[in-house]
Amino acid sequence: QSTWGYLAPMRVFAVVLLAFAGLCLAQYEPYCLRWNLNTTCSFDTVYPLTTNEDYLSFYQYNAPFGSSANTGLEVSGYSQSFLLKTKVGVLDGFGNPVPPVFTLTTIHDRAQDGSGGYLNLLVNLKNMSFVPQAGDGPILVRDDVGDGYQWLPAVGGRCSSCNTTSPATALGSTCGNGYDCGCDCSSQVIASWVWDKCCTDGITLGPIPDSTNTTLPFWRLFMQYTYNLQRNQTGDLTNPLMSFMFRSYNPGGPTKRIEIPWQNGYNPDFSIEPGSCPPPPNCNLGCFACRRSPVCGWCASTQICADEICDPAFTNCTASARDAACPIEDYCGSKGSCIECNVESLCGWCPATGKCLALESIANGFATCVELLPDAENCTVPAPPAPVPANPVIKLSPSRKPVPAALIGGVIAAGIVLFLLVGILIYKMVRLQSDVIEFVGFTTESEIRTNALYEEGAGFKTNAMYEG
Repeated sequence: QSTWGYLAPMRVFAVVLLAFAGLCLAQYEPYCLRWNLNTTCSFDTVYPLTTNEDYLSFYQYNAPFGSSANTGLEVSGYSQSFLLKTKVGVLDGFGNPVPPVFTLTTIHDRAQDGSGGYLNLLVNLKNMSFVPQAGDGPILVRDDVGDGYQWLPAVGGRCSSCNTTSPATALGSTCGNGYDCGCDCSSQVIASWVWDKCCTDGITLGPIPDSTNTTLPFWRLFMQYTYNLQRNQTGDLTNPLMSFMFRSYNPGGPTKRIEIPWQNGYNPDFSIEPGSCPPPPNCNLGCFACRRSPVCGWCASTQICADEICDPAFTNCTASARDAACPIEDYCGSKGSCIECNVESLCGWCPATGKCLALESIANGFATCVELLPDAENCTVPAPPAPVPANPVIKLSPSRKPVPAALIGGVIAAGIVLFLLVGILIYKMVRLQSDVIEFVGFTTESEIRTNALYEEGAGFKTNAMYEG
């Protein structure tokens, strides 16, 4: 119990901390900012700045610098835009929270900086409904009133409501009668500014829907800048090109500034829509896992795994180095024998191909082997080479095959046997001829008696060998 009592304050502190973190997250709804809209790689999640003032008090037009914004965020030579959540934490006369208003504020340049400028802006408000405010629609602040501003409502008149949460429906359909906004509820704002070195120019648009309210329709806001051609034709070179940035809340630090470049020297553009941008792919991978990934690519020349579509670490990689062999594959491939290969714990010898392969390459499907020899003990030690004879041996022509020794021995043995058989046959024939001669030559009694075949007591004339 003493331990639990000691931990109890910590538990309370953790609960309070989590509640505070949840409140902070609720204060900063995410929006997805995209720029260079002809590409797919330029995007970032942004968060609105917050203030307890209303949008007019925050912009502080005309004081202390006349005909200018006085927010304290102005930057010389820059046109900046940011989302602004106003009246945060403000209570009404009855102690109830005042609903905040989301706006998009754009400010050009900084007052008294020695240079002016000239810009046109076209804003497309896709699937966003606005109640007319003295005919200005979404235009909440004009800097300056004398500049050109125009709101072009949706075709057929102002939309009374929009009821689609589908991006495809909201951005791709067309209105029927202009009041039934289950279709396209788009409108446009056109602004044209010319300002001198004394001043700024700008605009505040709103209210913008809360991005965390999923019951509201999907919407998207497009902005595209062009030069004010009339001012440009005056040849006034004292007004340099404006740079563009989007400012976002950055927890725990100064506001985040996202540079938005000119496209081919003109017409920078960007869009804002509710919700976070999709996170970039996690390409902090090893070589083999990187090559297997459908969204990451391996650059062999830099040994880096990166987003194969949007990361210059891969898109700037030479074609020959993209998804090339991993270092261990080259290392194992340099081993020329089984023993040399298998002393490496990361390599294995493939007898079928006579190559040394990286084991990880096989495991990841980049190499195959029917029967792998992973250990040096499995290798067959080759026999020592035969000594070179003193006298050169005449080799058979490559076109002739050597006669097997067994065949040669068999032919020799058959010849010896045949020779013996012929000799025995000749001996028998000679011997038979001699006996015949002896038998035929018996003509007298004395010759008969001395013959080995003579039978004592038998008449010689009755002998079968007698010739009378």
